[in-house]
Amino acid sequence: MTFDSYSLEKDSVVPGRILTRFPDGSCREAWPVELRLAEVESQLESILELLETKKEAVISQPVSSKVNLNTATLPELESVTGIGEVTAKKIIQLREDSPFLSLDEFKTRLDLSSTATAKILNKVEV
Repeated sequence: MTFDSYSLEKDSVVPGRILTRFPDGSCREAWPVELRLAEVESQLESILELLETKKEAVISQPVSSKVNLNTATLPELESVTGIGEVTAKKIIQLREDSPFLSLDEFKTRLDLSSTATAKILNKVEV
């Protein structure tokens, strides 16, 4: 398959057509169109501005910095102050038996000291 390339000015009009693809794979011309490059460029700029705005909105949304006890990996659990390798492995073993339904249940099942539990609770979620 070969394509011809053209050098077009901004105010050029390019004949074209819109095709409709059907479920059986066939294509039919829906209607002929004229593409005005200046209009296409303007629409593209609008789309890019919208995407940039959406990207900034997503980036500015706060992301939970808490570690989920039911889905975290061993290294993620170990990254929590107060959870070492032994405790992280115990959490994984306990959740494999049954996921944690609440932080109160987590405290009860893990059976840590109240000091250790206090360090952990504000950094984790279920």
